[in-house]
Amino acid sequence: MPTIHWREQAIEAPTGQSALDALLNAGVVIPNACRAGACQSCLVRASAGELPPQAQAGLRDDQRARGEVLACRLPVNDGLHLEPAGPLSIAGELILTRRVQPTESVAVLHLLPPPGLRPLAGQLLHLIREDGLSRPYSVASLPDDTLIELHVRQVPGGRMSTTLCDTAPIGARFGVRGPFGDCTLRDGEQDRPLLLVGVGTGLAPMLGLARDAYARGWRAPVTLIQAGLNEAALYQPEALTALTAAWPGLDWRRVVLQGPASDGVEVGDVVEAAKTSYAAAPSARVYLCGDAAVVNRLRRALFLAGASLSALHADPFTPTA
Repeated sequence: MPTIHWREQAIEAPTGQSALDALLNAGVVIPNACRAGACQSCLVRASAGELPPQAQAGLRDDQRARGEVLACRLPVNDGLHLEPAGPLSIAGELILTRRVQPTESVAVLHLLPPPGLRPLAGQLLHLIREDGLSRPYSVASLPDDTLIELHVRQVPGGRMSTTLCDTAPIGARFGVRGPFGDCTLRDGEQDRPLLLVGVGTGLAPMLGLARDAYARGWRAPVTLIQAGLNEAALYQPEALTALTAAWPGLDWRRVVLQGPASDGVEVGDVVEAAKTSYAAAPSARVYLCGDAAVVNRLRRALFLAGASLSALHADPFTPTA
């Protein structure tokens, strides 16, 4: 049975198990979310051991050079020595200041951050309940905003989502770790088109990226596709209407799987909608977020349509109770 090392701790794990599972089973606290390498929450640094290519897929060159790896994509192997890639400690507390529920299953939260916490639009924060329960949420706000905006889908039986959507009073405090993830805009790319696709509450980081692009004075066309099961699921129309009114360079498409739909809302498959938008701007950098099954279909379809892996950024959501 292979033995890996976390700092000074030796951990035995069965062959084929991921380093993330081995660490979690040994009681090591490691942030994690998608377990597919997309969110990069489980980033660690390897000082020794075999590092297969998939363990560093999607990382920047400087991250690879530092030995950073995705623990969820790294199989255990003898001689593997791991340590934190960044701080694992709690960054402070977020204070719930406002909660709006645009639909029965979605809550938009505004939280006051601790001093110094300025996440980028599209990054992940891990919220921690007082009993230690932790869940990741994507950031829809900008670093200079006074409050951090998060969108939460209420999962049936979900412990954290029920707290955030229903039972937590205004003024409730939550521990926070992060920010994590690389689903952010790149500096110096204002002349490159963007294709942003948000499925369900995957709208949160896409709305954040659109706001960020507007604040940066993005010159190239930007398309934001908001997708849902039906029109009732397309929340935040006021925010997006205001953004498109202020920014003619933003093309906001609304796509639903089931009709009927009002004017301006398309009925069909979001994958086909994304392919048509990509065909109109094949040099676009692409960001995908939301339901894991849909995001994986989108990623495959757009890759086959010509998008390079380096231009595809995906953050699939996997509901957790």
